Amino acid sequence: MRNLFFMLALANVLFFGWQYAVRDKSEPGVELISESSLSEPAPLVETADETEPELDVSALDTEPEAPPVALAAAVGPRCLTVGPFNKVDEAKAALAALQQDGATAKQRSTQGTVFVGHWVYVGNIPTRQAARGLVEKLQAGGIKDASLYAGKQGEDLISLGIFREFAGAVRSELQAESMGIETSMTRKTRNATVFYVDARLREGEDSDGYIATYGDDLVLAGDSATCP
Repeated sequence: MRNLFFMLALANVLFFGWQYAVRDKSEPGVELISESSLSEPAPLVETADETEPELDVSALDTEPEAPPVALAAAVGPRCLTVGPFNKVDEAKAALAALQQDGATAKQRSTQGTVFVGHWVYVGNIPTRQAARGLVEKLQAGGIKDASLYAGKQGEDLISLGIFREFAGAVRSELQAESMGIETSMTRKTRNATVFYVDARLREGEDSDGYIATYGDDLVLAGDSATCP
């Protein structure tokens, strides 16, 4: 009987020792929980605050935005300048024609160089006597405007005339060369008061018609023109 008691006591000691050893091998601060001890997961519920709001299409602005002022300024108005005119009456006529076409136009004047014409002359004449002989020959050949411009020795010139139209100057050259006389041509200009007409064209209008009327020499368009 006593032996049985000691055997039971020894079994209890061994059991508690084994239980203590197993607990020391687990991580500190970690408690093992059985899955069966957990309660059922709570169902997910969408709240009114978490739903996305619907897009109100009627509130959108479908009207196109007007082009910014900076863009209009960069494009700029369509302007042209007609001139220079040697006579104020010519500028006034151009001003009236532009205003009649619906353009906003203004006349102005300034000091500038005006084109007089194409000057045809004979140079490189060795002596005054030779120059006089050439004048007589040219006049006899039909160039009545031939005249002597006296200069220093060897610098005399004979003028055959100043021609506004280039074709007239060429005819005079050919006529003199048919007599065996060599000629030269240059543009003659002078300083004077000149007149311009600056215009802002109507929308959609270009400068082609005005170039056809006044010529390339008297019409400036684009960046070269001055807006009134």
